[in-house]
Amino acid sequence: MRIEVIEGPAGRIYGTSSLVGAINIVTHHSRREECGGRSEITLHAEGGSYGYANVGFKYSHSTLLPPPSSTTNTLSANYSRCDGWSRAKEGGLNTDFSGGKAFYQGQYEGENLQLHWHAGMADKGWGSSTFWASPKWQADNQYEHTTKFYTALQGETRWGQLHIAPSIYWNQNQDRYEGYRGQPEKMAFNYNRTNVYGFSLSGFFDWSQESGDKEKERRSKERRSKEAGIRMRTAFGAEVRNEDLVSGNLGEPLKKPIHICGTDRDYTLGLNRTNPNWKLHASYNTSLRMPSFTEMYYKLQGYSADPHLKPEEMSAVELGLQCSIINHQSSTLNLQCTLWHHHGTNMIDWIMDTSQGDAAVWQSVNHTTINSYGLEAGFNLQCPMPNGQSSMVNGQWSKFSLQCHYSYINQDKEQEEGIVSQYALEYLRHKLVANARMPIIKHLTLGLDFRWQDRVGSYTDFDGKACDYEPYALVDARLTWQQPKWKVYVESNNLFDTRYRDYGLVEQPGRWIIAGFGLRI
Repeated sequence: MRIEVIEGPAGRIYGTSSLVGAINIVTHHSRREECGGRSEITLHAEGGSYGYANVGFKYSHSTLLPPPSSTTNTLSANYSRCDGWSRAKEGGLNTDFSGGKAFYQGQYEGENLQLHWHAGMADKGWGSSTFWASPKWQADNQYEHTTKFYTALQGETRWGQLHIAPSIYWNQNQDRYEGYRGQPEKMAFNYNRTNVYGFSLSGFFDWSQESGDKEKERRSKERRSKEAGIRMRTAFGAEVRNEDLVSGNLGEPLKKPIHICGTDRDYTLGLNRTNPNWKLHASYNTSLRMPSFTEMYYKLQGYSADPHLKPEEMSAVELGLQCSIINHQSSTLNLQCTLWHHHGTNMIDWIMDTSQGDAAVWQSVNHTTINSYGLEAGFNLQCPMPNGQSSMVNGQWSKFSLQCHYSYINQDKEQEEGIVSQYALEYLRHKLVANARMPIIKHLTLGLDFRWQDRVGSYTDFDGKACDYEPYALVDARLTWQQPKWKVYVESNNLFDTRYRDYGLVEQPGRWIIAGFGLRI
């Protein structure tokens, strides 16, 4: 498995709503045997502080087909729960969670064609504590429950220098929000259901200076791309996306109410919109994001949305440098540095004017122009242990590794006196992360993670007072005893029990202790 981080508007290749980037998780495909196929079952379970428990399994099977092609099928499921680290004033749970996930993924890979398909569901409920609280609404036992269903079919051709990748998908999200947990008589529960249907078509054409027999060129394309390099790539993409919302709080009145399954209530509001988008991309990146229904219509307990919000627009310029150094002792040092500039117009935000006192509410607005400048730099070092010690991890001898990354962001739009921002004007100005992995003895590995950050902006407490975010540092540690077929581990998150607020009024938990095991069959 690998995780791709696509920064800036280039993330548009994964959808029109990717304004400033995307994270793409590419799952690992099971290794195929030379004849027939391979099956694998993975089980895991862990438990820890605050009644935390997590269990799950994964089954995968791959088959080698003639001519050179293969199929892979994977099925996984997981359940987790926790009582949470805090309690509401009335004594009930308010940071707990519980829920399960199930996911199926299939793949066919041939010489000229690749197909991917998947289907899944996720059901989860959690206490959201004071997350949506405001000076006028001091609830500390809020609760949310969501159910998601999703499926998609994707393909990609590999004929010649032209690659075509169509996809079709459907996602459904149902959510129930309880302003006061289990007390609909105090505040009616808010129900929403969203269906998203879409079709996209993307592709690219590689222009190179090589020429020759077309069939020979097709078969050696990937090898020549690595050896000789592609001179120019022309990319294109199109997407049609329909979003259908029915709600008890968001949108416009429906002509005919729709019953909410499992309740005695109906959806009375809703909206439907189709977002077609055609673009030709070259070296300059731009992106656009439509305002969400919540940003346009949410009006509840200290919130006032604007139904006339304009779409956000973003353009980006980026310059980066990477370097890799390998010495005779098999040590590797990777260095990287990136400079970027984002120019945003009509950026959507929720703001509050605290000078209005008890009359202050959160309002959704469009900021005219925001220019952001950033720097990202870091290194990754891997080398043998000085004393020659090493440990077995996933069947391979591990080395000492150290990673460190720093990012800096600055905006040319400053917050006005008394104005509190939730999104656009609130950002991490400084962030430093570092992690080290070191073998202690054979089979035993220690992992240490450090994070320090300093956020620009402020939040409001229950008295309506604006409080600046304070910088904080966290340390996590994990000990793992690894064997080829099984492992056991114990870890501590927030090792030094730091008390901090990462975002909003919600105070984050202190030290967490977790122990677990994993088994491969």
